[in-house]
Amino acid sequence: FIARSNRKWRSLMMGLVLFPLLTNSVVRSFAWINILGTNGIINRALLATGLIQEPLQLLYTEFAITIGSLYLFLPLMITTLVGILENIDSEIVEAAETLGASPMVAFMKVIWPLSVPGVIVGSILVFTGTLTAYTTPQLLGGNQNMMMSTFLYQNAMTLGNWQNAGVIALIMIVTTILVMKGFNLLAARIDRRGGDLNA
Repeated sequence: FIARSNRKWRSLMMGLVLFPLLTNSVVRSFAWINILGTNGIINRALLATGLIQEPLQLLYTEFAITIGSLYLFLPLMITTLVGILENIDSEIVEAAETLGASPMVAFMKVIWPLSVPGVIVGSILVFTGTLTAYTTPQLLGGNQNMMMSTFLYQNAMTLGNWQNAGVIALIMIVTTILVMKGFNLLAARIDRRGGDLNA
């Protein structure tokens, strides 16, 4: 929708999409604490409407980490996809629809294959960001729901267990290499010309 909007609305919507990136991750995490906490906006609204009798445990859960990470990294994916979709000639889609393709078929057969490189690049950005994110998982997940980065920090700085920290770091590095290799193989398979995303 953003890619097909006129320049004025596209600039406005991209500004709204990129707005979270202008705010410090700590500030964003504390905002989510105020939203998801026991006395947060969501629980107060649900209690006021009578849908629940006691506050829900939304904070310090995997759900909270997922929501916080989504809010943190979704702009990266949207920005990447908009850049790719803007370059897809609308006449190609119109030609497919003229030949009898429904909007869904035109999307699956024309737009989706042409946008896969952007999906791959965006996925790499989101994956590396979420794998190494520390502040958001720590503040929203607490000590009971840890990501690899928070587990690494706990072993290295809190427990002083550098051996475990080294193993975790090695696992993260190997995982990153394997995922990047998988993305490159996928990109080469989709694009018959090959090409390395790291090039």
